[in-house]
Amino acid sequence: MLLLTFIRHISYISDGKRKDLVEKYLEHYKDNIVPLLDGLSLSVIHNDANDYNIIVQDKVLGTSIDQKIVGIIDFGDMMYTYTIAELAITIAYAMLNKRDPLRVGMQIVKGFYQSYKISELEFDVLYWLIIIRLCTSVSNSAYQSFNAPENEYLQISSGPAWVVLEKLSEVHPRVARNLFRESCGLEPDPTNNIVVDWLSSNTKEFFSIVDINLQSDLVHVFDLRLTSSLLANIPKNASVEYFSEILEKDLTEHNCKIGIGRYNEVRMIYASENYCSGDTVLSEKRNVHLGIDIFLEAGSNIYTPIEGTVHSFRNNDIELDYGPTIILQHKICDDTYFYTLYGHLELSSLNDLYVGKVFQKGDLLAKIGNYPINGNWPPHVHFQIMTDMLDREG
Repeated sequence: MLLLTFIRHISYISDGKRKDLVEKYLEHYKDNIVPLLDGLSLSVIHNDANDYNIIVQDKVLGTSIDQKIVGIIDFGDMMYTYTIAELAITIAYAMLNKRDPLRVGMQIVKGFYQSYKISELEFDVLYWLIIIRLCTSVSNSAYQSFNAPENEYLQISSGPAWVVLEKLSEVHPRVARNLFRESCGLEPDPTNNIVVDWLSSNTKEFFSIVDINLQSDLVHVFDLRLTSSLLANIPKNASVEYFSEILEKDLTEHNCKIGIGRYNEVRMIYASENYCSGDTVLSEKRNVHLGIDIFLEAGSNIYTPIEGTVHSFRNNDIELDYGPTIILQHKICDDTYFYTLYGHLELSSLNDLYVGKVFQKGDLLAKIGNYPINGNWPPHVHFQIMTDMLDREG
């Protein structure tokens, strides 16, 4: 009944762009979330948990004040419904007027989880229940404003909800789900353990992606950390040629032919503005390396480690990006996949590719590119394993 009322009220939203946003949310909710609702736990919920309906006790501790919730009021909206809706409603209220609404949601989920163990299905629908609560709020406000246009408060009160909806539209729903899970101390992606177990059980089945045995004495692991003595004296604006010479010298000193850049390594390069776009939980900001780098001569062959199909490919030609890149999709079982990324390739490696093209284990996939085409890096392949492409490509 409430959803039907919400649907009728959408027509009263006067801003076309905002109306489109709400309709897009509603369409996804009806098609993908409603079929899941019958699997959710049910209970009596308060249904209106917000800062006006809680009683807080202040306790002075020296120069600070310790606040503790000691009660709640206003039980007029109580109903028997999905238990997880209580959390969604609380978060929807708490996100209003917050610069980083998703981070606020994470803190509330963390606290809620300490008393109620959220199920996998409840994690899957939580983001969408928050969205629908906010959509209901702005739609009802539009309806009330239509009937009482002289009441300016109605427009003002819906403003914060619109801001949150527009901010949340910038984040993929599975990113929100994964952040909520992580805040509870869980593996962010629920498929991660399945993929890791499968990879661990099949290590002997993989074909080497390069011609040289990576476990031989010819391999040297570079230290590319922020604290690395190898990079200590590199000028801030050093050329790629200069950087390449340093790596080549390090290989020669260790009598090796192939260099490895480590996974999960904090690197100086990520301090550049290319990798920093804000300080909210939604910002694309990182300072660690997310794959393995294999440094070989430009033109060296790259092979497919296991059967896969082309998910996407692209020339990411922004300075210090991946350059020509190929992403393969690998199937473990029904509905469970993982993806391998190969970056900094020769541009010709993208020739004759198409989405869905099948590569067998050991097939020649690509060749290592040279600078500047490869993103302007010393010649190497960036190899990365991912469990979710989040509907992105290339």
